[in-house]
Amino acid sequence: MSTGPPTLAKSPPGQPSRWVGLDVGGANLKASDGVVSVSTPFALWRTPELLSEALRALITRLPPADAYAATMTGELADCYPTKAAGVTHIVNALSQLAGDSPLWIATNDDRWVGSAAARAQPLLVAAANWRLLARWAAAQTGAAVAMVVDVGSTTTDLTLLSEGRILGQSPDDTQRLIAGELLYQGVRRTPICALVDRLPYRGTQCPIAAEWFATTADVWLIEGALPASERTDTADGMPLSLGATQRRLARCVCADEEDFTLADARAVAQAVADKQVALTAQALDRLLPTGATLIAAGEGDFVVRYAKQLRGWQNPLVSLSETIGPIASECGPAYAAARLADLEIAQPSADAKLGSHAAQ
Repeated sequence: MSTGPPTLAKSPPGQPSRWVGLDVGGANLKASDGVVSVSTPFALWRTPELLSEALRALITRLPPADAYAATMTGELADCYPTKAAGVTHIVNALSQLAGDSPLWIATNDDRWVGSAAARAQPLLVAAANWRLLARWAAAQTGAAVAMVVDVGSTTTDLTLLSEGRILGQSPDDTQRLIAGELLYQGVRRTPICALVDRLPYRGTQCPIAAEWFATTADVWLIEGALPASERTDTADGMPLSLGATQRRLARCVCADEEDFTLADARAVAQAVADKQVALTAQALDRLLPTGATLIAAGEGDFVVRYAKQLRGWQNPLVSLSETIGPIASECGPAYAAARLADLEIAQPSADAKLGSHAAQ
């Protein structure tokens, strides 16, 4: 594989690349051209047959692109019998979207492959999105050692890099879970019964109802870290509003709004928020080297800041929400896909001679 510089001219800072980056998740679709970034909820596990249509609707919110650079995690959705089947379906949808435009897909060994290669070796491109964000973010900071912590709606990725190279050796998400490099908790979709088994209720601890009654979106709304919205990807399909959140949290102790006040909701939210921050801090206790730069990404990057405050770490902290904007940070892997493709793929054509990090 060539180690020389790519031949494609890089986009000027602050200007769109010739690429649109796409990140196909199981619950959200994200796209970015490196300047404009967009995200939309999409329950892939419910309507996989609508994926192509949803992707087409998403990219209408961006300027036209010459080529597409994609990554995914949606292959784990339980509408697919295997991850390989999920990758194949997602690649087919991406190919329909791209049409005659070039399409490259990120691999989990930091290369780019075409759609035919992705179909032939589906596990090579499965769950590779975290690597894109980590590589791009570490390169931007210039830190010798960096820990990228991407807190999304569903999961938290913790990636240690030295001189821009990923140090973790876990080959897949199962091994990343075992190594503590992947936490299956995020700031929107995680059921709160997955984080705690008891909740404070009027001077006592009440065992939690182990049901999908409320999620971390309710917690962080009450805590003021997430805004209220008309989004209905909540536990009961009602909007993310203060009243609806109070009712959802009440159900977690088998109560309703008649015997569960806003003050009760605030006590519950604080307890769950504290637990999520503590779990993140515990993971970083094992992985974070002294002096490493912490790079916080994702719509839940505030969790990283709270974990740093909890432990009193002196590590430098860089927030992507502040450096590239909150929407771009939320869409981090898609943003990174656009930027890295612009740097690493020699020419945006399906039969082009490839530069570094790319392979047919």
